[in-house]
Amino acid sequence: GEQVHSPTIPTGEADVILALEWAEGLRWLKYLNPQTGTFIADTQQIVPPFACRNRHPGGLSGYDQLTVNEIRSQLPDTLALDAGGIAAELGNPKAANTVLLGALSTALNFPIEDWQKLIASAVPPKTVEVNRRAFTTGREWALNPPAVSAAELVAPVALEPVRTRAELEITEAWCKGCDICVKVCPERCLFLNEQEVVEIFDPAACTGCRLCEWLCPDFAIRIHIQAAESQA
Repeated sequence: GEQVHSPTIPTGEADVILALEWAEGLRWLKYLNPQTGTFIADTQQIVPPFACRNRHPGGLSGYDQLTVNEIRSQLPDTLALDAGGIAAELGNPKAANTVLLGALSTALNFPIEDWQKLIASAVPPKTVEVNRRAFTTGREWALNPPAVSAAELVAPVALEPVRTRAELEITEAWCKGCDICVKVCPERCLFLNEQEVVEIFDPAACTGCRLCEWLCPDFAIRIHIQAAESQA
């Protein structure tokens, strides 16, 4: 037609903001209606590469330090959950988004059957069951949030260097050999083997910067950080 309306929601008028990562949600909070809006966010913290002032574990970071309690003081209807952790416990960390959809379903008036049908039609057949469980778990979490201090849900990113050791966990079945992790690794610890699956050839050089984990499109890499005092 002659008149085109922008899909952009005006500041302060959004009914719901759903964020896949904590700081991502904070960046868009100004668009949420402060009186009636619902803020749903995964509490996982992904520090963008440009915010890493020191890529070693415990190094300074430009990550937002606002806590759940501080956000709830402004927006009472805040649901902050560890969707990634919940999905991992269900057997597939890739289902974190579906956990968040479950939480979102409590804020939108659509039949549960419609949500379930949509999920089944949108995910690979072999993951339908785990995604259904992820949806149900996320919904139940939102309806009955656990009795845990909100301050514990989002721990501030460490500001003081600490001695740690990093270990990589690679799920070979999920690796498609895209080579992204190999190219972004600052220490050149990774390579693709003859099967086009990523491997680490110099574990001692790994600083645990997590760039490979954060940028892997298939969640095939996980970094486990161990405190120096736990090493024996």
